[in-house]
Amino acid sequence: MDMMEIRRSYAPTTKRFVTPTGTGRPIKYGDRIFVRIVSMRQCWRTLAEFTLTDVNDFSELIGELRHHTLGERGLTRLYVRNATRGWSFEQPFMLYGERKPVPSASVSRSPVQPSGRREIPESVQLLYDC
Repeated sequence: MDMMEIRRSYAPTTKRFVTPTGTGRPIKYGDRIFVRIVSMRQCWRTLAEFTLTDVNDFSELIGELRHHTLGERGLTRLYVRNATRGWSFEQPFMLYGERKPVPSASVSRSPVQPSGRREIPESVQLLYDC
């Protein structure tokens, strides 16, 4: 068999991979992305404005956005521009405040029997009555 007849299982050049976003606009690691978010409730006050070059996709961009707007809440307007790829978009974006942990005393627990086992709630017992 001649060496010219053997197929290679790899490509001699590397391919660039671009991750699609949920917005239909691609983001690649190293792209220069400008992000700005303004509050609609506070007379269009800018809450955060920053530049990213180290994100792979839109979900990482949202993670950075949440980090920069920690403690803010309410309806906002998100502006994103990818200077490397030449696209931009804006959309409404809802920020939710931090979730407060529920105190353990307010969580209802089933009573403990003398043997140390928990009592089965009546709603669950009804499922097993035949």
